[in-house]
Amino acid sequence: MASVSIVSIAGTLLRSAFSFIAYHGYIRRQLSQTNEVSMFGIRLEVPPSVFHPNLFYTTRIFGEYLMRLDFKGLRVLDVGSGSGVLSLLAARGGADVVSVDINPLAVEASRHNAERNGLGGKMITMESDLFASVKAEQFDLIITNPPYYRRPVNTPIEAAFNGGEQLEFFQELAHSAPRFLKRNGKLVMILSSDADIEAILKLFRGQGFTLQEVWKKRKLFEKLVIYELRVSGVR
Repeated sequence: MASVSIVSIAGTLLRSAFSFIAYHGYIRRQLSQTNEVSMFGIRLEVPPSVFHPNLFYTTRIFGEYLMRLDFKGLRVLDVGSGSGVLSLLAARGGADVVSVDINPLAVEASRHNAERNGLGGKMITMESDLFASVKAEQFDLIITNPPYYRRPVNTPIEAAFNGGEQLEFFQELAHSAPRFLKRNGKLVMILSSDADIEAILKLFRGQGFTLQEVWKKRKLFEKLVIYELRVSGVR
C-alpha cells in the first residue's frame, strides 16, 4: 500500500510540474492572442479568452467521436461552443446547428468560422448562458464540451474551464436539457478524470437520465470519457 501511495504522489507531482511548465511556457501566451488553427479540415480563428481547441485534448477526442456519427437531417444544439469546431463538424455532416456560448467573443468567433468554412447557412450562433436564449424548440442531439473543473467563474476565460464551486453549470444542464430534447433525443458530453465525475453524473441520474460510456481514451495524465445520456419519455 505504501508503494502505491508513493507512486500516486509522484505521479501527482509530475503532472503538476508538467502542467505548470506547459501553461507558463506556452499555453498562457497562446490564450492571450488570436490564433489560426486547422482541425479536422476546418479553418478556425480563435481569439483571446476563447477555449483553444488545439491546446487541450477534449476537443480533438470529442471531434474524433462526432465524426463517426450520422448527422444528416438532425437538429443539433452545441452548448458552450467556443470557437465552433464541434458545431462545424455537425453542420458539415448535414445537421442544422444552433451554437451557443456565454462569451460574446466565442459567439463572434463561431459565426466568423462558420462563414469562412462555407457553413454559415447551416449554423445559428447566439450568446446564451446555457439554454437562456434558446427558443422553445427541441433537438435530436445536444453536445457539450463542458467546463468541468469545480471552481468559481470570475472571467470569460474561466467560464471555458470552470463549472462553478457547486457544479452550477451541470446542475442547470441536467435540469433543463430534457425540455430541449426530442423523444429519443440524447445529450453527449466529454469529461476528464480531472473532473468530479461521480458528483456530475449523480446530478444527471437525479433528473432521470440513463448514462452510457461510448468512447474512452487516455492521454498522458488523464482519462477522457464521452457519455451518451438519455431521458426516458422525453418529448
